Amino acid sequence: MHLKMHIYNICLLLCVFGVSCNHDTTQSKHNSGDILKKEALVKANKYLVEQDDEMIKNYITRKGWEMKRTTTGLWYMIYKKGTNDVAESNDNIIYDYRSELLDGSQCYNTDSTGPSSIQIGYANVESGLHQVFLHLHKGDEAKVILPPHLAFGLLGDNNKIPRRSVVVYDIKVRDIIKSRTE
Repeated sequence: MHLKMHIYNICLLLCVFGVSCNHDTTQSKHNSGDILKKEALVKANKYLVEQDDEMIKNYITRKGWEMKRTTTGLWYMIYKKGTNDVAESNDNIIYDYRSELLDGSQCYNTDSTGPSSIQIGYANVESGLHQVFLHLHKGDEAKVILPPHLAFGLLGDNNKIPRRSVVVYDIKVRDIIKSRTE
């Protein structure tokens, strides 16, 4: 946890430093300053993504899971296969889920609320969920790990998910309702 706070503080300092840098009036100095700020932010972001990926790999190893990783950093493992009905953009997905942090802290679930639903590409949920549903079929049950940039980002959800948290989901796809294309 101290490492996360340290990394967060470094990023915050980089942002503050970037804003408070000397503002020269010449265009070339201004452009080079912008480039340096962007490079520093890109470097800090790459570092954080690498740290998150390492934590996730260690978690997967401890659990003994065999997961696939997408190019965006999403990890998933289908442990129970469903039908051949596959989700596509704009489809509505009805699903059950349980979410927790890497330390096992429970976050949210549909046990008390009943199934959730999203329309892929349109619902206001974590971008990682939109991505994973494109890999799942009706009836699939899967473990899904969302790094912070695909979950709740830098700020968390101001409730049960702290800032910059990796979120682990256990998902069951109950139904896929195909979108109507005209």
